Amino acid sequence: MAHTKKGPLGSGAAPRQACEMSAVTPLNCLLTALPDARRQGKGYRANCPNGHSKAKGSLSFVECADGAVLMHCFACGDTLGVLRTLGLTLADLYPRHLQTCHSRRSLRERRLHYRAVAWSSALTVAAYEASVVLSAAAAIAEGIRLSHEELLRVSVAAERLEDARGVMRG
Repeated sequence: MAHTKKGPLGSGAAPRQACEMSAVTPLNCLLTALPDARRQGKGYRANCPNGHSKAKGSLSFVECADGAVLMHCFACGDTLGVLRTLGLTLADLYPRHLQTCHSRRSLRERRLHYRAVAWSSALTVAAYEASVVLSAAAAIAEGIRLSHEELLRVSVAAERLEDARGVMRG
């Protein structure tokens, strides 16, 4: 794949080659590969590069204290597909010093941290989408008929709430 993007890693370096540079953090690697990424809370949001219809702002990622990056698309949930589209692998989400660390304690800590971040992201999505549903419910209670676009948005909110519920179930 001839995938080149200009960014903080230099002019036109492919993400795969750029991420192999020892001084590049996994977060910088993703930020270079996702130029539309924007800060949100403790992490970032970006449009999912997988090209599905609900890609806008559905990709969430955050840097952990150990430098690893946790990533989830709330629309497709296909982390491997997202990385493949970007020309990256799962190994690119971890700093070089962690790629050989496989102790039970470190794996458990990473799993717990991942679960906490996933829950935090899911709760953020759930709170926002619940406000969409509540706004629609208030309008209906006042006798206001929702437009086709508004009904579609409520449908998207319901799907996203179900996705967040799935994340929280593990």
